[in-house]
Amino acid sequence: MKKKVKIIKTALVVLLSIIVICITIFVCYYFKGKKELNEISKIKTTYCYGYLYPTYTYEIDFISNTITCTSYSFNSTNIEDSFSTSFSEEDAAYFIKYANLYGFFNWKETYTKHGVQDGIIVNINIEYVDKSNRTVECYAEFPNTFDKMQEVFYEAFGYNML
Repeated sequence: MKKKVKIIKTALVVLLSIIVICITIFVCYYFKGKKELNEISKIKTTYCYGYLYPTYTYEIDFISNTITCTSYSFNSTNIEDSFSTSFSEEDAAYFIKYANLYGFFNWKETYTKHGVQDGIIVNINIEYVDKSNRTVECYAEFPNTFDKMQEVFYEAFGYNML
């Protein structure tokens, strides 16, 4: 009986240790790349769903609280459509909150699925107030939180920008 109790206690200690380690890793990951709204100048996203599809470019300007969208014809620099709109400080704060939560500012520079001939292409350029830049390029492979960030972009700004 004492042996079973000892095994159960050991198992509980190991389980609690694993939980504490997981929480610590999450907290470190969250705060490592955490950005504040006043650090971000612009985010520009460009995506194309594949061959013969138009290319869409969104530029989110956090200084002027505007979004500019431009779509280009397939294999051309001719603009098909272009518009600008604005967003509120609350929208920007929502975006930053969830971008930090989902590690958006910590995504790797490149996600590529080799062997794919006609995959979705997404490029993201983050311009900081200090004029530094961060670029993320995706070709048919995406970060684990990509789908969550698609929802965040849509909820914050009203457009699917990824």
